[in-house]
Amino acid sequence: MKRLNKLKRDIWLPWFLTRLVVFLFVLSVSVFFLYIIGNFQGFADATQYFLFSLMKIFFYIFFCASLLNVFVLIFIPGKRKKNSIFFFIKYFLMIFIVAVFYFSVSFLFKFIEKVNI
Repeated sequence: MKRLNKLKRDIWLPWFLTRLVVFLFVLSVSVFFLYIIGNFQGFADATQYFLFSLMKIFFYIFFCASLLNVFVLIFIPGKRKKNSIFFFIKYFLMIFIVAVFYFSVSFLFKFIEKVNI
């Protein structure tokens, strides 16, 4: 019985993934706002493209990590109450927010490329 309790305490993957997802969410949102501020401040085009590519990388890693975390928390039982419906709604809301930011900036870049041609 002690070994089973020790195994439940030694599962570090959900803990790590949860913190990684929150960290990547904050990074994605901050890069998006930096992009928006850069539009008003007149950042160079190369800087704007760099911020967009950085945001794409953060978005892809965030998306994969958040889906992996949801699947891990579904299949690894624990004493935590994180497996409630609110927990899953919170993750899908974060994914939706980052996706909206990503697609809005992507739309802006596509629009700018068509106008410049």
